[in-house]
Amino acid sequence: MPTYTDLDRSGPLAHQVPPPRRAVNWRSVGVGLLGVAGIAALAPYNDLLVANTFLIGGTMPIGLLVFFLLVILLINAPLRRWAPRQALSQSELAVALGMGLVGCAIPAVGFMNYVMGSVVGLWRTGGQDYPTAQLLNSLHLPAWLFPIDSTSSAAAAANRPAIAYYVSRLPEDLSIPWGAWLAPAIGWGAWMICFAGALLCLSLIVRRQWVENERLAFPVASVYTTLLEDPPAGHAVNRLLRSRLFWLPLLAVFMLRAVNGLAAYFSSYVPEIPLGFDLRPIMTQPPLSQAHTFLKAQALYFSVIGITFLLQTRIAFSLWFMYIVFQVVVMIYASTGADFNAGMQQDQMAGALLMLSGLVIWIGRAHWMMVIRRMFFRGHDDDPADPYLPYFLSGWGFVAFTIGMIAFLVLAGSSVAGAILTILALMLLVMMVARIAAETGLYYVQINVPLIRAWNYLGAIGARTTTGSHFWTAFMGAAFAHDTRETLSVYSTHALKVSDELGVAKHRGQGLWMIAALGAALAVSYLVSGASMLTMEYAHDSTLAARSTAMINDYGVDYIPKNMITGPTRDYERGGREENHSRLGHVSIGAGLTALFGMLRFRYGAWPLHPLGVLLMFTFPVGRMWFSIFLGWLAKAATVHYGGAALLRHLRDAAIGMIVGEACAVGFWLIVAVSIAALGGEYHVIYLTP
Repeated sequence: MPTYTDLDRSGPLAHQVPPPRRAVNWRSVGVGLLGVAGIAALAPYNDLLVANTFLIGGTMPIGLLVFFLLVILLINAPLRRWAPRQALSQSELAVALGMGLVGCAIPAVGFMNYVMGSVVGLWRTGGQDYPTAQLLNSLHLPAWLFPIDSTSSAAAAANRPAIAYYVSRLPEDLSIPWGAWLAPAIGWGAWMICFAGALLCLSLIVRRQWVENERLAFPVASVYTTLLEDPPAGHAVNRLLRSRLFWLPLLAVFMLRAVNGLAAYFSSYVPEIPLGFDLRPIMTQPPLSQAHTFLKAQALYFSVIGITFLLQTRIAFSLWFMYIVFQVVVMIYASTGADFNAGMQQDQMAGALLMLSGLVIWIGRAHWMMVIRRMFFRGHDDDPADPYLPYFLSGWGFVAFTIGMIAFLVLAGSSVAGAILTILALMLLVMMVARIAAETGLYYVQINVPLIRAWNYLGAIGARTTTGSHFWTAFMGAAFAHDTRETLSVYSTHALKVSDELGVAKHRGQGLWMIAALGAALAVSYLVSGASMLTMEYAHDSTLAARSTAMINDYGVDYIPKNMITGPTRDYERGGREENHSRLGHVSIGAGLTALFGMLRFRYGAWPLHPLGVLLMFTFPVGRMWFSIFLGWLAKAATVHYGGAALLRHLRDAAIGMIVGEACAVGFWLIVAVSIAALGGEYHVIYLTP
């Protein structure tokens, strides 16, 4: 990466080249907070009320990518041409980007959609369903976590204005009940401090192992670093933004998405260009009819193709190939009259997850031991230091924040043992999601193993927990583990990777200031998105799209409380649901296949399958994206075979162009939808991402 000391000072702008600035300053923090506040304010409105393509939506937040593209082209490029001393350097942009990334973990599915939805939806469900009301009344939940003054009667709580008008529109003669939300805002804010603090500390602990020792690819982070790197002297934009191979795919993808968007509005005049396939009309006979829908019908996602082009071919091949294998197994089961059901899949995923976690721990054992030494002893003289936070503080910070999360759950009604199991399972899952995102660059990662599955496994050996413990395991699993497309562990590890690549911590003390800036971004995101969510929910009772739904955030307010929290907890009280397969047997299959693939990968360099394929073949994201992953893999394999490394370097710009082009198309149709909605018109939802 070029730095100011590397610049050619003989160019026309050489006399104007400024001395290097520290990365964390009022300019970089200001740009970061501007992006955080903008996304936090818009995400609830866009995602829920407008029901548009997610503003954040995955490992590479769409809104953030478009924001920084505009900053670079409309602000930084003119400054570099006419006032280079005022232009933001790559390290300053990296600080702002890191703040934007971690800020994206709160406004939508990372926190607000599911936590606030459940906080209201539990009592709404209790007011409609007597068994649920009995359950809630028996739990004696603390009132300070909910916008009500008492939890003794679920029926009465459901009729409180803060609950009732959250779902239905607030009457014009009433104001938003901000006071009712003060206590839960503080209570859940305390949880977020502990949760975010633990994840930031873990991200600092794993940073050197993943970035420097194992050299994980971080494909998404590489897109950001290429986009943000400094231009050479005398140029307003960097090499990527001057490349035709970047702009031509960008414009092509944008135009394709524009034409299909216009077809939705003017179907009589603009024909839709098919981007995908649907074989369901011809796959109607067994065994093909028994395969999952995603095998038969696929949409094309250019951003996924572009990201896959940046992956190792072995990982990309494993993802789509193992999904096909999974579908073959489903069809074989169906041909024998059996069903490869969700419980079997969850158990095999659980086994694969545990084994993969063990492999990750084993591979990094020297680093983990070094961190432990630093926590308890002085450590060795040759132990590496961390430029952000000493390992002593990172390690004990993680312990302190973890204890805080456990204490939160105990105060909320969980047993101590139940709280410990819930937190350990949650942290394991979200950090493995971050690890997978760092290796694969998947648009988003989900591991479809409910946290409450742990109680099923313990129940198999006769161990049971309290109803309160199961309830809070279900709550935390639904809020933070079942939909991890916008999780903090991914954003924090990627923020540190970008920071490393663009030299944020090269000045002494800047690493610590970077962590402080990330904390400030989280605080602003929490406050702004919370206010935005409440304002939107109390002002509207249905979405604005042409095909409106009767409840805003119906998934978070209705589905999750009924089907992922209270329903499973009531089942557990009654002894749990019977399953006709061997849980231990399927856990062993998942663990065994993962161990086998891992051993073959390390022992034989030509072995084509990565153990990640065993875990991810069952997941929703891979099912939805497998064909785009296949196309990206095919393009890269052909490029390497026929053009070699030189062609691969050139086409990397084209891959990034496809990614940014799709992001720009999302941003364009987002603006169109929001503008039409603001004018009171009917718009069409143009959904362009997986």
